[in-house]
Amino acid sequence: MSETGTKSSLEGGAPFAIRDTDGAILVPAETVARELGLSTEALLQNLRAGVVYQTTERGVDDDAGKLGVTFRYRNRQFQAVVDDGGHLVHSGRL
Repeated sequence: MSETGTKSSLEGGAPFAIRDTDGAILVPAETVARELGLSTEALLQNLRAGVVYQTTERGVDDDAGKLGVTFRYRNRQFQAVVDDGGHLVHSGRL
């Protein structure tokens, strides 16, 4: 999270995401929609249209085992970093 970001209210003990067998991160659409200020239906429509998209980064060195995902919609951005178990390490909105 950058200094200009807004901390998300998602941090807690429950798993935030699931990592599939390929190591990809699967985040519930409802969570992403809420963090981007969209309804779930609007998120899915905008994903199909290519207006909402995501990028993923794998951690290296000290961050090995962590995975970062960023969702972007127009001027909104939601970032999350999860550990091997899918637990949220940190998140934020820009």
